[in-house]
Amino acid sequence: TPPPGVKRRRLTQSRAREREQSLVLQYTDLDAGHQAAASKVISRNADYTKYTRLRMYVHGDSVASYVIDADSSDMEVFLRFGIDGANYYEMATPVYPGWDDRNEMDVDLLIMSQLKARLLERQLAGVVDSLGATLVWLDSLVIDENRRDGAPALYRVRGRPSMQQIKQLSLGVRNRGLQLREYSGQAWVDELRLDDARND
Repeated sequence: TPPPGVKRRRLTQSRAREREQSLVLQYTDLDAGHQAAASKVISRNADYTKYTRLRMYVHGDSVASYVIDADSSDMEVFLRFGIDGANYYEMATPVYPGWDDRNEMDVDLLIMSQLKARLLERQLAGVVDSLGATLVWLDSLVIDENRRDGAPALYRVRGRPSMQQIKQLSLGVRNRGLQLREYSGQAWVDELRLDDARND
């Protein structure tokens, strides 16, 4: 079934409805602190600067052993986009069973760009991490009461990605549990799209 509110269009020549297509992220015995992902390298640079949001629906596994309580989950889904595996933007959010509104990936590209600017400022100021190494990533917890039922999302910028040079997309699941529990299951991802075109 498609995500709530998504209607499949009719194909003009046959009047049949479009097929729903999802990417299934299936994981087996995923250890705490580990992740699994599917990646796609784009042949030509994509430019995300003409939009303010990147959105996608996520359907969590119905066998919800990973859900600790109504507002806590050991599993999260993440979306990375950037130049390569060392220079990227990432949004991660806990995943819940079904088409839960909190599962929706709704990335504010302007906030993500501001986070990159803060990382660059800190690098230029010589800020180092706890081990004394040059700072290479920066995280920020983002909560918008008007989106995703106010569920928090983790935004991360690593390296020096550019919204004008998106060459790689990765979708994945991560076991962020503190207990040494393995999880098996699947998450479906649907309707990845750029949204809210900029008018400036």
